[in-house]
Amino acid sequence: MGGDENTLFDQYAAGAIKKEAARLGFLVACPKGRTSASMYRGNAEKDVLDVIAEMRRLYKIVPARIYLMGHSMGGFG
Repeated sequence: MGGDENTLFDQYAAGAIKKEAARLGFLVACPKGRTSASMYRGNAEKDVLDVIAEMRRLYKIVPARIYLMGHSMGGFG
């Protein structure tokens, strides 16, 4: 709860996720998921699913290659 939707992407491991995504050609989205203690349930879960739907609408994405991950509350979600 001390970070935001960009903390994992920008700060952990010196931005390793951003660097690897660029190197491998991956798309990465960091949805906020509403409220700071949502545990990605309810409306926060819907936010994540909406971001996935929007990414699929905007980009040609193979559904079997969509991966969800997170740290702390994001990992719980």
